[in-house]
Amino acid sequence: EIMSGDWSSDVCSSDLRLDTATATDLQTLPGIGPALAERIINYRATHSHITSVDALDDVPGIGPSLIEKIRPGVCP
Repeated sequence: EIMSGDWSSDVCSSDLRLDTATATDLQTLPGIGPALAERIINYRATHSHITSVDALDDVPGIGPSLIEKIRPGVCP
């Protein structure tokens, strides 16, 4: 059965959103320290929206293995 409406909250179990998270929020993720948190925020400032966790692959210092570690803890 297909449900109507916004079901994104059912898909994402985390309150941490990449588009709005602070540096402190980002540092709660595995493998993200102050430097990477700042890079994510700088990336976010120059890109309109982070629509996928996979977009973080464009952030220097973040690669596929780190993306897989943080994927369960974030929403785009």
